[in-house]
Amino acid sequence: MKMSKEKYWPTRLHNGELPSGYYIEFMEANIRSEDEINYKIYGEEYEDIQDENVLLVQSYRSITYSKDIKLTIKIVPHSLLSRFENLKWLELHCVGLEELRENMFSCNPNIKEVRLTHNKLTKIQAGVFKNCKNMRWVDLGENEISTIDDDAFIGLENLDWLILNNNRITYLKNSYFKPLKNLHSLYISGNLLEQLDENLFHGLDELREIRMSKNNIKSLPENLIRFLPKLSSIDLDNNQIEDLKPEFLALPLQLNCFDISGNNIRVIDADLFKEQPNISYVKFCNNQIEKLHSDTFKTLNNLQTLKIRFNKLTDIDKKLFDNNSKMFELNLRGNQISNIHPAAFSKLKNVCKLTLSENCITELAESIFDGMTSLSQLYLNNNKIKELHVNLFRDTKLYSLLLDYNDIQTFDQKVFEFVPNLSMFGFTNNPGSHMINEKFLKIFKQGKRFLLYKYYLKDDFSDECISYELLNKKEEIKKEKKADAIDEFDDDCDLGFGLFD
Repeated sequence: MKMSKEKYWPTRLHNGELPSGYYIEFMEANIRSEDEINYKIYGEEYEDIQDENVLLVQSYRSITYSKDIKLTIKIVPHSLLSRFENLKWLELHCVGLEELRENMFSCNPNIKEVRLTHNKLTKIQAGVFKNCKNMRWVDLGENEISTIDDDAFIGLENLDWLILNNNRITYLKNSYFKPLKNLHSLYISGNLLEQLDENLFHGLDELREIRMSKNNIKSLPENLIRFLPKLSSIDLDNNQIEDLKPEFLALPLQLNCFDISGNNIRVIDADLFKEQPNISYVKFCNNQIEKLHSDTFKTLNNLQTLKIRFNKLTDIDKKLFDNNSKMFELNLRGNQISNIHPAAFSKLKNVCKLTLSENCITELAESIFDGMTSLSQLYLNNNKIKELHVNLFRDTKLYSLLLDYNDIQTFDQKVFEFVPNLSMFGFTNNPGSHMINEKFLKIFKQGKRFLLYKYYLKDDFSDECISYELLNKKEEIKKEKKADAIDEFDDDCDLGFGLFD
């Protein structure tokens, strides 16, 4: 039976186009020399495809399958690359590739992208990419690379993306990157880096994005990113950084995103962001921060997202967010916050999502959410809140509210008259949970669609569909045909345990 053309045709779009190409399957295991390599090309029988028109060659194996057959292809066969001289895209995923040859792409002057992920490469040797002036993307992630020659990237003067994630690289030198004059994005996450040379990125004037998460970096040289005029994003998540000095961000950059979560930082200097007014996204999660100076975010007039979850904050100062009126998400989950100034959020008129869950809050001032006229999602679950002031939500537009796992004994139903469009509501594990009943639900315009126990009822459900907890007994859902849809969300909507970050 003739094989269908579509079955083996490439499905990933390349810059918006689906090029002519072949799917390659390597047929033998433990191949050590080029003469032994045997491969099958699907699609050869189609007369309308000529070698000169082939732009894409790809081969994919699942990681599990590759391990089972112990496939080892030491090199990409020269006969394969030389056959398709107009090749633009080469993708060999999990085929056991061990070595990149010098002048590997000498027959492919038009090649633009190379993805050789999940293989067994241990080294990037000098001269591999000679004369690859059209190369824009190199992905060598998920290999075993520990050695990079000084001239490894010669020939890649127009490269945009270099991905070296999840290898075994322990050290990087500036000389590696010198040829990459037009590099935009550098990904080196998931390696074994401990120290960084302060001149590591010197000369990479076009660099816009650096990702160095999941390494063992202990300190940041003051000049590491100082002379990168176009840098917009840096990710230092999950390292071992203890000290973040203001000098690190001392010169004006185009920095937009800054993530230093998952480290051991205790102090954020008041002047850290003094020269970075363009930043819109800041993430300090999973550190040891105990206090924030009232001027910490003063210069961040364009800040839109701030996440400081799982630290050791105890107080929120009155002026902390005074200059952050453009912010639309604030996440303070998992701290030790017990004291929030009544006017701390008063300037946050554009915040849509506020997360204060898993703290030590016992009391909320009646005016604490005044001025938050865009607030639609509020998460206060897993605190020690005892009461709700009747005017607490008067300025908000809440459609999602979680109050689970608090100490609320009772409440005036008028509290919720300010939020008639509430469609997601959690109130389990409170002493006053028994107050949630059908009579209570009738105050909402949008009908009876709630997350009251573990169930999120979609907006397209009818008003007759109710689910709530009454004295720890789940009531019968009125329309049986809704039951399967509700159960579908059972695992995803467990209140307070990872649903909202």
